[in-house]
Amino acid sequence: MNILFIGAHFDDIEIAAGGTVKKLSSSKENNIKALICCNSSYNNIEGKIQRSIDTAKSEGLKALNFLGISDIEILNYESKFIPFNSNLIEDIEKCLIKFKPDLIFTHHPYDIHQDHQNVAKSTCAAARNYNNIYFYEPFGRSGRSYTIFKPTTYINIDDFIEDKIMSLKMHKSEYEKYGKNYWTDAIKSRCLLRGYEINYKYAECFEVFREVILWVFY
Repeated sequence: MNILFIGAHFDDIEIAAGGTVKKLSSSKENNIKALICCNSSYNNIEGKIQRSIDTAKSEGLKALNFLGISDIEILNYESKFIPFNSNLIEDIEKCLIKFKPDLIFTHHPYDIHQDHQNVAKSTCAAARNYNNIYFYEPFGRSGRSYTIFKPTTYINIDDFIEDKIMSLKMHKSEYEKYGKNYWTDAIKSRCLLRGYEINYKYAECFEVFREVILWVFY
């Protein structure tokens, strides 16, 4: 299958779906692509650079490569200013036409981070002729949602949780910014909770936007 993971920034895919990416990429039957929508640099409210474009790209490529993704496309939108307009919709649609994904993973449209929200809405618009679209679970602090996330699809990542955590630590700038192990422990704990809900140790969950069951019924 062709499987597309869309992230507003470098590290979004790893936070929401790093275990799933590693699990899917471990099968030779799957072709995985990542689309990153902005340069992922970040200045704080005082204008101080906290993550440069070069640092974000270097860390992000290393983490995604580690998870098994070598096909990585980067759009050049500015962090914190990703739009919901025809430009982004058409850029995503061009990617879809070329890659022809069977599964699409993207942000939740009610994630309160404006970049995440606009990428989600743009994906839904661009993928109007595609099926099997899944939303990431928003993650605080920037990812808190004012509308409830509904976990409808779970993926067991028992064998891949440590790969997920390792990929997050490769984002050294983010790892240090958010409290080092405090950050990764919080993410791992959420996976523990989701695993408990489906009688596994660790899991990641997603909300279905549109799905066509691929099974054959007899």
